[in-house]
Amino acid sequence: MCRRHFLEALLLTSVTPEQPLLPSIKEFILSEVAQGTLEYIGGDPGRVLYRGNPNDDSFEKNLFDSLEKELRAHPGRLSSDAERNIRTLCEPYRVDPPRDRPYVSTELYEFFGTGFSPICTESSSSTFSLPYHTVIRLQNEVIPSFSGNVLRDIQGIGKAMRIYIALDIQHIKETYHY
Repeated sequence: MCRRHFLEALLLTSVTPEQPLLPSIKEFILSEVAQGTLEYIGGDPGRVLYRGNPNDDSFEKNLFDSLEKELRAHPGRLSSDAERNIRTLCEPYRVDPPRDRPYVSTELYEFFGTGFSPICTESSSSTFSLPYHTVIRLQNEVIPSFSGNVLRDIQGIGKAMRIYIALDIQHIKETYHY
């Protein structure tokens, strides 16, 4: 199973016709996936986390540590494939580019907005909607390819993400000017 497809399916199931927007800021998406997962498994999603200082790279580690702790405390609530995908997407790692300062990344960040053919190509707005062609591809090709247990988990996590997306979009409206 392709983790990019897993992430895209999570994003698609997290939006509704009434709320089609997603944050274009990758840290928000990471937090929403982690917190939606914790909400879905009956864990403690804690509070909505935002990176305080742009140079603070403990955000991803702290979020991942909370996710790991709750996944261990609630074993078997996710299918093994879904749990493996969530862990891999959210696990932080350090990148040491040759001519720039080191930074923390995740596989989710790479798929979402920094890698080849990113899910979010929006750079001039703090929110975006999944493109129509992506939605059609996900509905017709990707989502039907998931097994029953994985699809159940994707739909459950996506639905649980909605409250965090709504809170993040409200925070974005109050904080960001783009």
